[in-house]
Amino acid sequence: MKRNLTVCIIFCCILLFFCMAVGKGIILHEKYPDPQIVTYQYGEAVLVDGYEISFIGWQWGDSKVISTILPDFDIDYTDENGDVYESRVGLIDLTITKVSDNGDNIDLANIGFSSGAWGNQFDMDLFYRLNPTLNDMVLDLEVGNIQQVTLPLTLNETHFPQEQWENIDDREFYINLQYYPEHIRFLCPNQ
Repeated sequence: MKRNLTVCIIFCCILLFFCMAVGKGIILHEKYPDPQIVTYQYGEAVLVDGYEISFIGWQWGDSKVISTILPDFDIDYTDENGDVYESRVGLIDLTITKVSDNGDNIDLANIGFSSGAWGNQFDMDLFYRLNPTLNDMVLDLEVGNIQQVTLPLTLNETHFPQEQWENIDDREFYINLQYYPEHIRFLCPNQ
């Protein structure tokens, strides 16, 4: 009898805990709902926090895309056994214009890339080599000022299963500018 009472109390506690967790999840989802996803295309511009961001340039290919611009920069990955893994590179040219006093600055480190469940930031070393006039990831422009930026999207064969890597050029890649309260992104052109 005592054992049945203990089992019943434990079961009720687990059920109560489960109900509280589900209730908390519902409350959080109501307070912070899923963001609306807004996707822009190549050649379009979007307004984010007082800045107009235009997607004006796109290059896609293997490591030769980088080696033609930066011959001393090796993007392919070599493991400890000497095996070389193939890479893909996308170079994204953005024009960023301060159009109003609504936002203070724009932090380029918040920009990320995604494709399905895969996500990544850009290579900082490569970013600074492609943008030698920039010395900070935070742009604080005056109204009317324009800054052109090249973002490197780098992928390595080790990031994906072999069957996905074989079709990597067919995947859709996104440049994510903002995640919340609205998910704003650019769709990269088909490779």
